[in-house]
Amino acid sequence: MNLPGATIRTRKAEVGDAEAMVHVHYRAVQVIPSEFYAAECLASWSPPPDEARYDWMRNMIRSEHRVVRVAQAGDVVCGFAICTPASGFINANYTDPQQALRGVGRALLRDVEDAHRLAGVLGATVLASHNARGFYEAAGYRFEASVTQALADGSALDCSRMVKVLSNV
Repeated sequence: MNLPGATIRTRKAEVGDAEAMVHVHYRAVQVIPSEFYAAECLASWSPPPDEARYDWMRNMIRSEHRVVRVAQAGDVVCGFAICTPASGFINANYTDPQQALRGVGRALLRDVEDAHRLAGVLGATVLASHNARGFYEAAGYRFEASVTQALADGSALDCSRMVKVLSNV
């Protein structure tokens, strides 16, 4: 799936993107090194794609309270981000590992930060996984607290609450 030379672009997610987005999530989580999270945690965080996960993602895309963006390399979905603009919360930002270091995550982060600004919210909060903390620090986020994120199976993921003041540009 590495598409060298393919231009990365972002756009509003469509319901038909849900399956590709779930697969991106699964691939992104499953390659996280064990120094950050144990295999059992990764399995709880992102179980194998199935119809229930596709339906969940379709519902996220349909939600009127969230902004859902996808990144594409050529015509292939290679990343996605979800935010709740009214609260300034970034729910998700994932890049297919085969497209890592191509600016996909940064482009999606800009999109969701812009969605916050359009909603009149000049701050962003994210619960960053241990492996993503450096990404958010490089984007101007600062650590606020160690927290846990509830996972669908009832377990919890240790992460960092990070915040950023957004300029009104």
